[in-house]
Amino acid sequence: MINIKKISRIAILLLTVSCSEQIDSINDNATNEYIPETYLEYSIKGLTLNNGEKWRSGKETNSGLKKMLDLSRAFNYNSTLMLADYNEFGNHMDEIKTDILRKCTMTGIGHDHLHILLIPLIRKINGIKEVEDLEKANEIYTNIELNIELYDDDFKI
Repeated sequence: MINIKKISRIAILLLTVSCSEQIDSINDNATNEYIPETYLEYSIKGLTLNNGEKWRSGKETNSGLKKMLDLSRAFNYNSTLMLADYNEFGNHMDEIKTDILRKCTMTGIGHDHLHILLIPLIRKINGIKEVEDLEKANEIYTNIELNIELYDDDFKI
């Protein structure tokens, strides 16, 4: 079950602090939580368009999410994946995520919507780094890829 109090605290924090200052906070909030089933979905509650238009994102954010998408697509073509491969994939995704957060220059409501996308993605990345079941690893991987694809649906440079 999702802890509403915890989500409220995260939302308030996201509205008042820039990306680069949030790296430790986001990681702390996402690190030790296993992926609840509600995060294994293609849509993300609260992620909407800007009056029917895509949100503007920064070049750095766009570049980082493109790297994530490229990595996930390249990873998908390997048919003999082992659990360690999924964990390593998570480690590479975590490095890209950290780079995105450090270089983020976005502000305003578009920035807030980016975090609606990133928080579940960070939880999934943390989950795949530590997962100990091959079937669950594949499920989390699939949802990471779908989560990243949502970026193109809702954001533009």
